Amino acid sequence: MKFIIDFNKLDSLPTLGFFKSNDSDKLDLVVNCPFDLACICEDVYADIKNKLHKSNCEIELVFEVSNYNISIDTLKHLLDFSEKNNVKIKIKDMFEKGFWSYVDFVDLDKAISAVEKLDKIVEVVKENNFSPLETLLYAYIFATKRPYKEEGRQQSPKVSRSIFEIFNNKNIVCTGYCNIIKAIVQKYDDSRLKVFNNVTNYPERDDAMLHATLIAYVKDQKYGLDTYCYLDPTADSEAKAIKSSLARNYYLNQFMIPIGDLKYNVYRPRKCGFLDIVKNDLASNNDGDSETDSFSLNEFGEDLWSDNSFAFDGIIVDKDLRQQFNDNVKLIDYYSKKYQALKQKNPSMTKEIDNNPKFLEEDLHKFSKPLPMYKLKFALKKVMGVITDLQGEDLEVFVDDILNQSVKYSYQFYDKKAKNTFSQEFKKRNNHKDLEK
Repeated sequence: MKFIIDFNKLDSLPTLGFFKSNDSDKLDLVVNCPFDLACICEDVYADIKNKLHKSNCEIELVFEVSNYNISIDTLKHLLDFSEKNNVKIKIKDMFEKGFWSYVDFVDLDKAISAVEKLDKIVEVVKENNFSPLETLLYAYIFATKRPYKEEGRQQSPKVSRSIFEIFNNKNIVCTGYCNIIKAIVQKYDDSRLKVFNNVTNYPERDDAMLHATLIAYVKDQKYGLDTYCYLDPTADSEAKAIKSSLARNYYLNQFMIPIGDLKYNVYRPRKCGFLDIVKNDLASNNDGDSETDSFSLNEFGEDLWSDNSFAFDGIIVDKDLRQQFNDNVKLIDYYSKKYQALKQKNPSMTKEIDNNPKFLEEDLHKFSKPLPMYKLKFALKKVMGVITDLQGEDLEVFVDDILNQSVKYSYQFYDKKAKNTFSQEFKKRNNHKDLEK
């Protein structure tokens, strides 16, 4: 029999008699612990043993990873403690959870191997002094080099989703692509670059109705950026495994898309997502009655499947993204000023949001602008120069080929009203062709 409990709820354990068994087999007690406690695993284990006294159970520690910026030394410390004290210790990847109710555990040796590889990737970023935009571009290109490959019927979903698994095998699906980018960005650990889980629903695609994507926030002084954007790395992934960096195809059609362009997506994604996560986060700590009205974006009461939903169709605003909105002084200042003109209608900004969700939706695009082609080209030259070692004219030609390829196929993703870099360039080039005729 297995009993699972969170570390912070140990005091609510049933009476010790529950764990005393007449059977020869011990009862299993699985204790879920925040990864922050991993560095003091000895104390954690001793505390649990002390609470259980002489009860007949075997303790298993599970450390939950909710941020990929974890230390390899801490993981090795866990392994050392596990082996010396014969204690079962596992890792739980909280980003692996998708549309099922469970999350599988990961062995420490796999976690160590994956984080060692992740550290090497981020080492390249830091050695080459990549800016936030360049880092996101590098992470996107790194993730999309792998062809889509689902796990087998007898395999766990984590095999193609958790970075602790996908860095050790060839399986990867949409959640896996997103988790690779998330892992690199979190290890990069810079407040100017953030990525957030997103889930879209494509009604026209029966085989891909629930689809993992990302929302990114990029503030990069080098490129004059301060923007939110949408990314779908799965759509730009390679069709087959190619070892040579020079031989592979590079697509960027779904890289840094303005959020407003989701309206013009050929497949028109609808809002969908982690309903259980969002519903747990609806409570707000801000009543919105203060004169300054520094509002909380945690307050909204819309049905998540509604066409009149918070933010743009195709965007799920989870607690981390809402917190980033609240931390963005520029965005808060904009909406605070906007609200002043509406103050006579509602007593608080949050009340205005409740009564009129479009209050936020109509203007969020002001903070999600297209990435100009010349800036993307400059960043791509920096990144591809590191990946391929090409220089000078050879690098220039290589980068132009990548960009031209994405322009060529942009119509397959977005219609003529889209504002993203490649759609605009496609329209401009085709207009020129019409004039030549």
